[in-house]
Amino acid sequence: MCTVARDLRIARSMKAYISIAALALGCTTLSTQGDAVRWADHRSGVAACKSLGTVKATPPYAMPDDWKDELRNEAAKLGADTVYAESPGVGEAHGEAFVCTDRRPRYSQASGPPSHR
Repeated sequence: MCTVARDLRIARSMKAYISIAALALGCTTLSTQGDAVRWADHRSGVAACKSLGTVKATPPYAMPDDWKDELRNEAAKLGADTVYAESPGVGEAHGEAFVCTDRRPRYSQASGPPSHR
């Protein structure tokens, strides 16, 4: 009986540590509004668009492309439909949010959309 109680306490402790670690690592979830924001892969893709300002993504990132999701979420908060960033996503990432009248995808058909998950 004593072993079962000790194992249960250990299991609860491990669950708590895993939950805390997941929160500490951070995880960016693409919001519904952020999902509607397109990713411009070239500056020319936003040449005819209106800039709404800069957006920023701050680590920690749980996944390699979390910075892109965070920039898209932040751009959506400004009312943007497109975001462009030259930042490689190492450390703090900066981008620019735009409203574009042309709603076509901003990537070439050969390459497809950039990975964001």
